[in-house]
Amino acid sequence: MVGLTPVFKWIHPLACLIAGGVAGSLIGFSIAYLKVRFNADEVVTSIMLNFAAFYFLSLLLQTVMRNPHTNWPESEYLPDLSLLPNLFWGTRFHLGIAFAFLLLPLMDFILNRTVFGEEVTAIGINPKAAGMNKIDVRGHIPKIGALGGFLCGLGGAVEVLGVHHHLTATISANYGIFGVIISTASRLSVYGAGALSVLLSLVINGASSLTRYMQIPSFISDVISALVLITAAIFTALEKYEVVVEWRI
Repeated sequence: MVGLTPVFKWIHPLACLIAGGVAGSLIGFSIAYLKVRFNADEVVTSIMLNFAAFYFLSLLLQTVMRNPHTNWPESEYLPDLSLLPNLFWGTRFHLGIAFAFLLLPLMDFILNRTVFGEEVTAIGINPKAAGMNKIDVRGHIPKIGALGGFLCGLGGAVEVLGVHHHLTATISANYGIFGVIISTASRLSVYGAGALSVLLSLVINGASSLTRYMQIPSFISDVISALVLITAAIFTALEKYEVVVEWRI
């Protein structure tokens, strides 16, 4: 491995990232297929598959992927060749964060400057109206699920390769819940979702530091995240429904 050229050194992490994206894409496609084929509620199927994926991962970590050196239910640490490098020495700012910021203009272009993106937005706002305008709703939903699942799987692979460097059963940390908050509060804005992601990451990590140094309960981050979601829901309701206040004497 030492004699590999810089080009070949990227094969291992690139293969891991693609594998993570493909795995997430399969799950996202499965949820979307159940929605189209059986009209299954995507929220319910997502939650059920979350439990299935969690316990399947736990099974792997308890058996074939268990660390033989520590005998803990976790995988071995990955070799340095497969890890994402840090961009700044002495920090945890790794290459995966740069990937995330580079994806923002790409997703903005897809959603706002392509026919597929405009149709996806129309389906998200009102699928019945989109179908009446001859948009292939049933054909697009699996594509949307596969694309969203790929991005989620890619994010999970980045989390392993760039932060933890090994796999544990509790690696997720409720990222799916925070994704719901971010997508709701960003109001269909790609750059808004990116900015809110950075904000919530600062809140989550800041809450951990406050717990260690100032004895403040760590769930303060959950409270702040919930307030963000409630505020976004209130403004969405105010836009959708006209609120009339009448004063009677």
